[in-house]
Amino acid sequence: MEFDKDLAARQEARTLCAAAENARKLLAGFSQEKLDAIQEAFEDIGMEHSAVIMNVLSKEWVEAEGDDRIPAYGDQKEIRQAP
Repeated sequence: MEFDKDLAARQEARTLCAAAENARKLLAGFSQEKLDAIQEAFEDIGMEHSAVIMNVLSKEWVEAEGDDRIPAYGDQKEIRQAP
């Protein structure tokens, strides 16, 4: 059975919003020092995997209006699965 893509996208957006709200509530109880440590860890991870991410994106770039360039739909899944 094939689901409507718009309906699936709306459901995914609802799920992501609920997860974001749960994360917001959790993070609200953290000290500034803990938040800073989390942010620094994300920076470190991003730097470690930036080459992999850019390699994935470079395979699927598409031209948008003007000189802007955006990743093609589907890259997000590949990035999430990148080591």
